[in-house]
Amino acid sequence: MCFPRFAAAFMLLLLLAGCRGDTTSSRIYIKAIGIDYADGIYTMYVQMLDFANESKPEMGSGGGKEVPIWTGHGSGRSIGEANTRLMDSSQQDLDYSHVTALLLTEKALGVLSSEDISELIAGYPDSRMNIWVFGTRQKLDRIFITKSFFNMSNTTTLLHSPETSYGQKSDIEPVYLFTLLRELQHPAMNAYVPELALEERAWEKDETPHPEMKLAGAFFYRKSEYSARLPFRELEGWHWMNPRMKRYMVEIVQDGVDYGFANFTGTKVKLRYKTDAQGEPIFEARVRLKGVLSTRQTKAPMKEVEAAAAKMIEAQIASAYRSALSRGIDLFELEEMIYRRHPRQWEERTGKGERLLLKPESLRLAEVRVDLENAGKYKP
Repeated sequence: MCFPRFAAAFMLLLLLAGCRGDTTSSRIYIKAIGIDYADGIYTMYVQMLDFANESKPEMGSGGGKEVPIWTGHGSGRSIGEANTRLMDSSQQDLDYSHVTALLLTEKALGVLSSEDISELIAGYPDSRMNIWVFGTRQKLDRIFITKSFFNMSNTTTLLHSPETSYGQKSDIEPVYLFTLLRELQHPAMNAYVPELALEERAWEKDETPHPEMKLAGAFFYRKSEYSARLPFRELEGWHWMNPRMKRYMVEIVQDGVDYGFANFTGTKVKLRYKTDAQGEPIFEARVRLKGVLSTRQTKAPMKEVEAAAAKMIEAQIASAYRSALSRGIDLFELEEMIYRRHPRQWEERTGKGERLLLKPESLRLAEVRVDLENAGKYKP
């Protein structure tokens, strides 16, 4: 190849590299969107992705410099106007193709319909529907500036990677935006959004408090409108009825006796729908759980430990069901079974979902079976 042709090819390569680098550096990549509402004004928050730090291999090693978190916000009488105010001072184009989380305050949940949320995402054609959705009672900017451990990227936090935490402790299942929108349109389902909060005391960095994100409960919808919030303490039996539960460790305490800790790795649920003599719905549930007794606090036989665990779990399921029902929430989506089998009958009896058919006695736990293995004969 002669030098002129080589030089021309080299210059073209430089131009292509320069264009590519310029495209990336001339954009602001949004990683998370937050929406707040107060007194008729929407405030839109954004959390930005710093590619310069994301690409550095030393980040997260513990010895690298602290990763900065960039945020921004704008306010207006609509979400569109709030976004416009944000763009007024953005120094580069805002790119929404990397958004992985949508965070809404409780007040925003109360005023935003499914159509509003759909329009919010549709307003950014480069955004996707497979983003995580959370609600919160705390200030959005505080959540957005919460950093991960060891100077790691903020994309490793619960806000952006909830599936990691769910694999370790399957309490409240994370929700994708497309799942939320689908269930909001279903007449017999109660869509929900997990509640994100900050744990202020559990973690420290050099004896300085280091806040980290945690789940504190869930916000529930009914008939496409925000209905109620349930704190985590009222949802302790929810996960036992979720066949997608991956792992959950619990202390087995029954009748004042501490039997130790068990790590459950799966649950199987069978529901049978029938009606009583008055035509009222009855749901018989059979729940089977498998796990490992990781620590043993008594010398009680394994059968006794399993029976105690089954009794405790049964009580937790019943308590969660009744607590949610008292707020007008069908926690285990039992009425969806009626709707699927007898849609017209369900619409007539519920006024197309205006009222629940369920009563506290509608759920009957016919059997809760626990199968535990011993973690090792050398453990007490």
